[in-house]
Amino acid sequence: MSQHDYLIANATYPTVRSDINNALGAIVTLNSGSTEPSTTYAYMYWADTTTNTLKQRDSGNSAWKIRGTLDVDTVISKSAAYTVDLSDFNKTILCDAISAAFTITLPAAATASDGFCVILKKTDSGANAITIDGNGTETIDGDLTPELTDQYDSKMIVCDGSNWNIIAQVVSSGTGDSIIKGDTSVVCTDTGSDGVVTVKTDNATCGVFSKNGILSLARQSGCSAYLSADQTNIVNTTDTLVNLNTVNYDTLSEFNTSTHRFTATEAGKYLVVGNITWVENTLVADKAIYTRIRKNGSAIVNAINQIAVNASASPISSTATAILDLSAGDYVELSAFHTMGVNTPDIDGAALRGLTYMDIQKIA
Repeated sequence: MSQHDYLIANATYPTVRSDINNALGAIVTLNSGSTEPSTTYAYMYWADTTTNTLKQRDSGNSAWKIRGTLDVDTVISKSAAYTVDLSDFNKTILCDAISAAFTITLPAAATASDGFCVILKKTDSGANAITIDGNGTETIDGDLTPELTDQYDSKMIVCDGSNWNIIAQVVSSGTGDSIIKGDTSVVCTDTGSDGVVTVKTDNATCGVFSKNGILSLARQSGCSAYLSADQTNIVNTTDTLVNLNTVNYDTLSEFNTSTHRFTATEAGKYLVVGNITWVENTLVADKAIYTRIRKNGSAIVNAINQIAVNASASPISSTATAILDLSAGDYVELSAFHTMGVNTPDIDGAALRGLTYMDIQKIA
């Protein structure tokens, strides 16, 4: 271990030779010593044997930056409270809290300086948590004391000189590995023969990829509502709301069976299919019946399938289909219209979906 000012003074042999050898010795030992070299240069290295770290001078030759550890072991284990040392630069610290919970305390950010990195991982399967604590009021991604709670949870933490930042983390949650940032996560789960990837936002599942590449959108709007009993005496030439009162499914609880309408919670394109079936013996021959899809009450978005009705022994149906551009808060209803000239036609309802219904699915 040696240090040198790297200035070879004029002298006679063997003084010059000794001076050169000392300079070479300082180079090959990275200017190692318990104190910094008395003469420093921009970008020079110093093996600090006091903190057991490799440091480098900055470009302005005004400060040292930690570049690595001098320790042989870069993976260490802890089972009790521990304060991260400067020599733990770029180390992985395996934490075993099976006996008791404990805290890993980070060094002062100003001391660690920007770029200091450490990886913390919980290895035991117990319920005791590992708490990560910054120095004083210093935070880790804005949190004073984040935790590792499940076996194999881990966090890679990097200092910016003032606070600490989580660059990557894995959260097992007991069922799989996750990459998490805030309330957004990607969870990989392997349950033997079926591995899946789950994407969450705001801590709620929004998509699942199966091992066969099939994507299920858990939070994609979709519902199917139907009329469970006949709706009678539909007034002539009057746009009449169909009282869809039973839900077959409703992914995001957007259909209200009291108001008989679907209200979008997210803006997007929605495929809407509505079908109305009329009770055959309440119709008048050669008149028209309509199925209509309404947006926001008064606006009739689509009216199709005008059908000439003849006396028949079976119910008569008409279907309307539309792709609607909805904003959050827009609502959709199914309405009926006819030109029978009387106010006695009835809409056919049933205990099972299939006669009069409206299906909605968000497609974009």
